[in-house]
Amino acid sequence: ALADAEASLDELAKYQRLLWQEGALGLEDVVLDALRLIGCTVYTSQEGGVQARIDGTNVLIEVEGSEQPVDLAPHYRLRERVEAALAKRGETPRGVVFVNGERLRDPAQRRHVVDALRTAAETMRYALAPTPGLYDAVVAQLSGDTEAVEAYRRALVTTDGLIA
Repeated sequence: ALADAEASLDELAKYQRLLWQEGALGLEDVVLDALRLIGCTVYTSQEGGVQARIDGTNVLIEVEGSEQPVDLAPHYRLRERVEAALAKRGETPRGVVFVNGERLRDPAQRRHVVDALRTAAETMRYALAPTPGLYDAVVAQLSGDTEAVEAYRRALVTTDGLIA
């Protein structure tokens, strides 16, 4: 029982980087691992960039962390990828931007994004997913709360703007 508890704690500690990390190498890798853990398929698209299949929906993934609220940089990257997909396939793909803004503050006190990014997400109809919410989904998955995990995945593909 002790070995199982220690293994579970080690697994959870790996995902705590979702709460404090920034940068392409540090944050993106743990976001993608967490998505896999909660039942998403993650892959690199032919055009470049990361995509995921979440509950039957293909989504373009962007990740951004910062000591300040996240600005419009991930929006511009996502918009460019959406426009390229639209030109190539004639359809507008769904997008999700995982954000870890104000990463050095208590997660409950963070303002993850600037208002302009929130407005852009609502207008272009993609989700802004703060990484503490993804961490909560990981905790739910590890504790067997499949209902909470399913609700989180559904929010990723149905929310336009900031996921509360």
